[in-house]
Amino acid sequence: MPKVPKARVTGARRAGHEGRVRSERSDSSARSASSGRGPRPDYACLPAVDALLRRLAPELESAPRAVAVAAVRAELAARRAALRQGAPYPGDEAAAAGARARLEAALSPSLRPVLNVSGILVHTNLGRVPLAAAALEAIRRTAAGYCNLEFDLATGQRGSRQAHVEALLRELTGAPAALAVNNCAAAVLLALAALARGFTEEVAPEELVALARRRRIPVAYDLGSGLLLDPAQFALAPEPTLRHSLRVGFDLVFCSGDKLLGGPQAGLVLGRRAWVERLRRHPLARAVRLDKLTLAALEATLRLYRDPALAAREVPLARMLAEPLEALERRARELARALAPLLPPDLSAEVRPDACQVGGGALPQRPLESRAVVIRGPGRTLGRLERLLRAGRPPVVARIQDGALKMDLRTLSPDEDPHLVEALRHAVAAL
Repeated sequence: MPKVPKARVTGARRAGHEGRVRSERSDSSARSASSGRGPRPDYACLPAVDALLRRLAPELESAPRAVAVAAVRAELAARRAALRQGAPYPGDEAAAAGARARLEAALSPSLRPVLNVSGILVHTNLGRVPLAAAALEAIRRTAAGYCNLEFDLATGQRGSRQAHVEALLRELTGAPAALAVNNCAAAVLLALAALARGFTEEVAPEELVALARRRRIPVAYDLGSGLLLDPAQFALAPEPTLRHSLRVGFDLVFCSGDKLLGGPQAGLVLGRRAWVERLRRHPLARAVRLDKLTLAALEATLRLYRDPALAAREVPLARMLAEPLEALERRARELARALAPLLPPDLSAEVRPDACQVGGGALPQRPLESRAVVIRGPGRTLGRLERLLRAGRPPVVARIQDGALKMDLRTLSPDEDPHLVEALRHAVAAL
């Protein structure tokens, strides 16, 4: 029997193998069709990574290449997923736009300013309160180089970081001694670690002080808000100030630096020197101490309170609390007029009274009268507008209540009004 050439044997085997593969693929396609999955998507329409990168050439001049490559790959992965779901490929221009948006998001800082029209002044989720210009300048000046954080310039020896604010706190509150830590909860924790034994129960302050005197133990009071100015000038409900709380006879009073005081996040301990010193010497005090930037901002804010009228003008929270209703009404009407031609036919804007919350746990049952621009329309449209405002640059934090989108102007600085109009313009255009 004649031998078959080796090449033909190989070819026959290959042909048989390809036939089996084609048969298996056909069977697989048939199974896919019968199961409703459809044919395998064609990924050949997608551009290569380098081709899409070339379309981002202007952005690559200021972006790290690795970040740009990651954005392009993420966009291509999203396009592949869309093809698997049966969506058509919209073209390279759309893919480039998606990659560009991803790159911009990757390069944008996560922590960024927002426009607060939520109606909550001391908004913990939004960083509590804006700082005074003097505090911002103090941070800039201190952050730019070295400083005498714990260095006594007079003696050339090591100093205390508390020296930068302790004298000011004593002057403004009448406290014999003072200590600043990184927040009010830390102040309470430090006091409990250094002094406390037993349990606590809510009683009248005067009774608590009398009991402590009889037992010769310290009594501490968590004031929380840290109010230094007279609440009457802001039409606030009676709220104890730091000076008043110390006059009651508490041995220690705790408060926050970033609530009604209007400064940076800090916890202030005020009271009798012997007890404050016990806290100062406790090992935990080092773990909760303030950094140089917070100290710089706190010192600058406290210096403003030496002149109450100056503090009322320069501390943003005090200025917001004191803004007259007439001014809020005027600003709201100007905003509503600017907004009217931008809105589609199914949306309308009007000025309405609003109840503004102080926030931060201060005066929770005592809202401030305010004015808001209220946008009314279909619920779905309002929800989309609220989301677009949050996604804007800058983001706008408003609220949907009673079937309307409300923007309270007491929580917004007048300087920010034009930015709000521009943010609304972009959000409405994207509806």
